[in-house]
Amino acid sequence: MRAKELVTIIKDVPIKFDPKALELEEPDFDKIEKLFDILEFRTLASRILADHGQVKTESSPSAAPVHIQGDLFSSLPQPVEIETKSTCVP
Repeated sequence: MRAKELVTIIKDVPIKFDPKALELEEPDFDKIEKLFDILEFRTLASRILADHGQVKTESSPSAAPVHIQGDLFSSLPQPVEIETKSTCVP
């Protein structure tokens, strides 16, 4: 009996639902910029704020420069073709 109670899904749970709370609003870019600055999300902040026409200003003069991770394989040299000769003796 106890196992059946544990696996039974309760369907009549009272849920407060406000459809107005789900409506999209314009983001507050000042709050986003402050939060990203606190969390040191410099690259993400520059991408998001640039996508929406916002200019990211540095809040501290000692902020570290933004480093973007490079492509691991872009610096590999191009493959070189090697000429081989067959040395089969009949």
